[in-house]
Amino acid sequence: GYSRITADGKLWARARNCCRAKVVGVSKPFSPRASARLAGLIYLVVIAGGAFAEAFVRQRFLVQGDAAATAANLRAGEDLMRLAFAADVAPLLLNMLLIAILYQLLRIVSQRGALVAGLFMLTCTAIQGVAMAFHMASILVLKGSPAYAVFDAAQLEALAYLFLRLHAVTYTVALLFFGGGAFVVGALVLRSTFLPRFLGLLMCLAGVCYFTNSLLYFVAPELSSIALLLPALLGEGGLTLWFLLVGLNEKAWRKQAGIVDEREIVLRGK
Repeated sequence: GYSRITADGKLWARARNCCRAKVVGVSKPFSPRASARLAGLIYLVVIAGGAFAEAFVRQRFLVQGDAAATAANLRAGEDLMRLAFAADVAPLLLNMLLIAILYQLLRIVSQRGALVAGLFMLTCTAIQGVAMAFHMASILVLKGSPAYAVFDAAQLEALAYLFLRLHAVTYTVALLFFGGGAFVVGALVLRSTFLPRFLGLLMCLAGVCYFTNSLLYFVAPELSSIALLLPALLGEGGLTLWFLLVGLNEKAWRKQAGIVDEREIVLRGK
């Protein structure tokens, strides 16, 4: 009768209020698993674009200590350098979406922690944007513009080499912040109930590797090595593949978020 309808109505209201109180800003249509898979796809594009631009283009064109040889590589591979620019910039733009998704997924663990991770990654992205300006400058100074007539050919080659080296320095500064962000993400995954703990440990390891290698690049260059970054592939690659293939445990995510199934509450009240 009327009392039963009233009781059911109160249960539905309590369920809605519970959702609003515990998870502010998470709408019902939001799908954590679909968002995680989108994050995995974006992360894969970011990794692929960065690997192509850095390992297969810039590192091959830069001849340490030889400005003339570096300039010759840049002239011969200008189209490839422009392609590398696009391969780097597109992921930088996608990073904005990736950061937003990670914040949405991880803030239920710690809103402050997710914010810190996002700030680290945003700072990294901004610094990488500056690095890309040096990337383009290294080929622009070799174009023979009248504005550069004050420089002779050897000086222009030295400038191109300098800009490519400045890109490397700026990019390494960006990786310091990326290391911080990766470590915080790893810590949040460790505290979560909807992702495997080993992924959190691997991401923490990735953060330590990025930060350590980048710091050594400046304070002890002889100790800095690409080998120090190899363990980071386990963390980034593992999280990317897990997001792509599995997503996350949506039921555990909603439970940790404090989202209660309204139908379940009604059933319990009967």
